[in-house]
Amino acid sequence: MQAETTALLFFLYLSQLFMHVQDVGIDFGLLDGICGEILPVTWNVFKEAFRTAHISEDIMEIKRKEVRNLQQNNMSFMDFLNKFNYLSRYVPEEMTSEARKVNLCQERLNPDIKHQHSAHDIPNMNSLADKALHIEESAKEMIADHKRKWVAQKYASSGLDIILGMDWLSKHRGNIDCANRAISLVNTDGKVVNSTSDRASTSQQPSLHSLFVSELNLVPVVCEYPDVFPNELPSMPPNCDIEFVINLVPGTALIAKRPYRMTSENLVDLKKQIDEQLEKGFIRSSSSPWGCPVLFALKRDGTMRMCVDYRPLNEATIKNKYPLPRIDDLFDHLTSARIFF
Repeated sequence: MQAETTALLFFLYLSQLFMHVQDVGIDFGLLDGICGEILPVTWNVFKEAFRTAHISEDIMEIKRKEVRNLQQNNMSFMDFLNKFNYLSRYVPEEMTSEARKVNLCQERLNPDIKHQHSAHDIPNMNSLADKALHIEESAKEMIADHKRKWVAQKYASSGLDIILGMDWLSKHRGNIDCANRAISLVNTDGKVVNSTSDRASTSQQPSLHSLFVSELNLVPVVCEYPDVFPNELPSMPPNCDIEFVINLVPGTALIAKRPYRMTSENLVDLKKQIDEQLEKGFIRSSSSPWGCPVLFALKRDGTMRMCVDYRPLNEATIKNKYPLPRIDDLFDHLTSARIFF
C-alpha cells in the first residue's frame, strides 16, 4: 500500500511536470543531441503503462472515496482547503475545469459558509478562499461580541430529579412550555396529549402524574419474543449454577410455626391455588422444619393472594452490611416529579 501510494504521488508529479513542459513549449529536438535518439513513446502511452505496472485500481478507489467523503466539519477553512487541494490531485478526471473545482470545494464546506454565496459569483478558487475567509472571520467576531461573563449560581432543588432525554422528546415530538408548566406529547396513535401541573411544592409528599400507558402487546420487543413474555409462566426457570444460601444468626433455633386458622372459603381457595402451583411445578411438598405458615392478602380486585409469612425467618437472617432501599425512600427521590417514562 505504501509503495503504491508513493508511485501514485510520483505519477502525479510527472503529470504536472509534463503539463508545465507543454505550457512553456520546450523543443524536444534539443534533447536529441544530448540524450541520443528519443524513442517514439507518447505521454498517454507512458501514463497508461506506468499506472498499470505500479498503481492498482484499489488504491485509486480508496483515494476517490477520500475525496467523496471529505467535509469541512470542525476544520478551519484553510485546513480544509489544504486537504482538498492535496486530495484533488488523485482525481484529475473530476477537476476538468476551474469552475468544476470551485463547485466541488463549495459543496464540502459547512452550511454557514456554503449558503452565503452562489457558485456563479465565484470565478476561481482564489475568490472562493477570499469570501470564505471573510465569512469565517466575521463569524468569529460575532461570537466574541456575544460573549458574556456568567456567574454560576446554585439553586436549591425542589425534588425535580427526572431528566428527559432529547431522543425521547424528539421521538414523541415533545413541546415543553416552561412558563405555564405544561408539556404536550404525541402518543402512538398520533394524538396530542397535554399535561399541566401547578407550581412545584416544597413539601416532600410523593406525587405521580402519568400521561399515557402503553399496552404490553404493543411493545415491539414483547411481540418479537413471545416465548420470553408469556401471559402466564409455564414452568420454573432453569436451575442456576450458583446455590442460594440464607445466612442465619449463629445459635438460631428451628423456626416452626403453627398454621394460621382459616375460614372454609379461604381453605377452598388455598387448595385451588396450591393445586395450580403444584401442576405448574412452582412448588412441591416439603416437611422442612424451617417452613413458614401461609396467609391470604386481599387484592384490589377483591380476590385473595396467597402469601408466605417469612417474618420470623427474616428476623433471624444476618442483615446486609449496606442498607436496602425502602419503597418510601424511593418515592422520596421522586417527590414533585411530573414525568415518568
